[in-house]
Amino acid sequence: MNQLLQRLRVSKLSESPALEEFWRSHGSDWAREEAEYADIAFIGGLAERVESLPRDRAIRETVEALKTVWRDGFSSPEDALSWNEMNDRLPDSAILAFVEGVALVWREVKEKV
Repeated sequence: MNQLLQRLRVSKLSESPALEEFWRSHGSDWAREEAEYADIAFIGGLAERVESLPRDRAIRETVEALKTVWRDGFSSPEDALSWNEMNDRLPDSAILAFVEGVALVWREVKEKV
């Protein structure tokens, strides 16, 4: 029963506008405060590639692109990590929201860098 309730709570949250706004804001904060140029350029470019797609497809392509980088390593194969090593069960829509948040900052700075 506990697993059922946990799964239902997570799926309910995955449709929450508040959760998506949290991750969009987190993406912007990360881009402003921590991101390196290569990271923000990659994620901002990814957001630009998927922004005109239907939402379900944008989510799917964003997650697949990030899984590839995560699996293959960021700078080298030694950087490769398990996609969900923290088992946080973050919904895919939150990942797209994070990318959208990064894109907000990328649009502000890409012509200035």
